Amino acid sequence: MVLLLSGGANRYGLSIPHDEEFREQDIDAEAGICLKDAIKAPEPLRVYQLAAVNAASAIHHGSFNRVGETYETLLRWIEENGYHKAGPTRELFLHVSIPVTREDPSNVTEIQVPLEKTAV
Repeated sequence: MVLLLSGGANRYGLSIPHDEEFREQDIDAEAGICLKDAIKAPEPLRVYQLAAVNAASAIHHGSFNRVGETYETLLRWIEENGYHKAGPTRELFLHVSIPVTREDPSNVTEIQVPLEKTAV
């Protein structure tokens, strides 16, 4: 688990998938929470600040098991507008109902894809 620093006052969970393509299972990812201020964390936890990036972003309102649809739309927009992915995607879990289920339609996830303009 990673504890990440953000400038905002809100605390929310996030995931940074490291797989090159979207996967619904067996994901290589960092999981963490955003914090307003730095804290000392015991091993194996780490605290670090996310680097600022230019990103395309989309808000997915709905179940986690349908988030792939939002990924497809966002990645298509990136390609159609002359950009390419330039780093790991970030998923911010803005609202997750308890108990957590993949089917809950009230979940809200922000997907951020760091990007760069594709050279012509």
